[in-house]
Amino acid sequence: MPERVTTEIPIIKIDPNQPPDQKIKSVSGNFYPNTGQTMSYEEGLVTVEDFGAGEEISWFFPEPEVQYILKGKAEMTYSLGATSHTETKRVTVQEGDCYLIPAGARCHWKVAPGSPLRKFCVLMPFPQRAFGMRKPQAVEKLR
Repeated sequence: MPERVTTEIPIIKIDPNQPPDQKIKSVSGNFYPNTGQTMSYEEGLVTVEDFGAGEEISWFFPEPEVQYILKGKAEMTYSLGATSHTETKRVTVQEGDCYLIPAGARCHWKVAPGSPLRKFCVLMPFPQRAFGMRKPQAVEKLR
């Protein structure tokens, strides 16, 4: 379990140009976290991650998440639990866009070629599902 914020407000520097330091291969697609730009406390999780240029990835969101696009562009197709996933919608997300993904959503990103989709992500509080999760075996260090 991550620690609580108790004696001072934690601060990290976010450099939108810093490349990711890991590649994680999942059955849903590859994602590229930047562990140097992650803050993890009981009160919340803040991270920067990339989806690779020209790649596709699908994800299920058990908890709500806010995402802000730092760079890149992707077509995002999604369905929501409130509709019992009976309809899909499609939007284009790009640099400067901020959106809230509600709990229970399913999203699929098709990243435009030429540049990764770099996202700043916020989950509050820290996701309970992450407690006890094992480290993925398909992690490749990039730098």
